[in-house]
Amino acid sequence: ETSVLSICLTTASLHYVIPGGVAAAVSTRVSNKLGAGIPQVARVSVLAGLCLWLVESAFFSTLLFTCRNIIGYAFSNSKEVVDYVANLTPLLCLSFILDGFTAVLNGVARGSGWQHIGALNNVVAYYLVGAPVGVYLAFNRELNGKGLWCGVVVGSAVQAIILAFVTASINWKEQAEKARKRMVSSEN
Repeated sequence: ETSVLSICLTTASLHYVIPGGVAAAVSTRVSNKLGAGIPQVARVSVLAGLCLWLVESAFFSTLLFTCRNIIGYAFSNSKEVVDYVANLTPLLCLSFILDGFTAVLNGVARGSGWQHIGALNNVVAYYLVGAPVGVYLAFNRELNGKGLWCGVVVGSAVQAIILAFVTASINWKEQAEKARKRMVSSEN
């Protein structure tokens, strides 16, 4: 169980570098364009980041799923571990998709000056929803590592849903005005 979870965490962490970079770019672009008073370009930056996420997550999820029966050999010679990694790969692919989406939308929240929403969302999604679901599935339903990873996926899904609603409800003109006011007040 621990070997397989370690392999999944390592693979997910390695993958997260790309969406994390896209999120940083989106965050910077959104904050700069809101501060410059160009909300339309900030909105287009969000759409561009989401398009990059879609292409990237589709490519890497497909690649991982296609190689699911051999990817475990990069980490272990044990047939049991390799087979269990192959069994968890669909959940890992789903994690790739959800984590990339939430990374980009967290970048939007940071760029819009809403860091508190991202932090609160993490607490709600992972600690109040994902962790209890994972513990329940792992120990009460005896799904073990697969149950724990299901909890991670549920937490990511909750986070994605909340961030999607927040991002969809952004009034870009209002955010640009607030950003300009923050810039003026910080210059004084």
